[in-house]
Amino acid sequence: MLTIAIVDNHTLMRNEIKGLVNRQNDLRVTIEASGGRDFIRQLETTPPPDIALVDINMPHMDGYEITVFLKDHFPSVKVLGVSFHHDDKVIRKMLHSGACGYVTKTSDPHVFIDAIHAVADNGFFVHNHIALENAKRAV
Repeated sequence: MLTIAIVDNHTLMRNEIKGLVNRQNDLRVTIEASGGRDFIRQLETTPPPDIALVDINMPHMDGYEITVFLKDHFPSVKVLGVSFHHDDKVIRKMLHSGACGYVTKTSDPHVFIDAIHAVADNGFFVHNHIALENAKRAV
């Protein structure tokens, strides 16, 4: 069973992702945090998850900062960046911060679940449509 943390400042988004994840037989959400500070507080009393689904744009501590914190203090936690952004610079910055992958919030649910499994199994995931969109912009 893979344990999952959801770090997103939007309650509706956390609830939707939690429902999607918990419907899978091999995944379980163990931490829901409204931001980086909340996540760090919960890590003081809860075992770290296998994978953290981290939004990028959040007040007080953004997804980049959370990712760097996890890599420094909980290196076993794999980070999957989750955002509405399709921008190549945003994706590269998240990956450079230490994320193992990136998926957009506009992805189909099966892509989202595939991303979690790819990060767990292979250590990396970036959806093909993101790479294709960025390649088109470069031409």
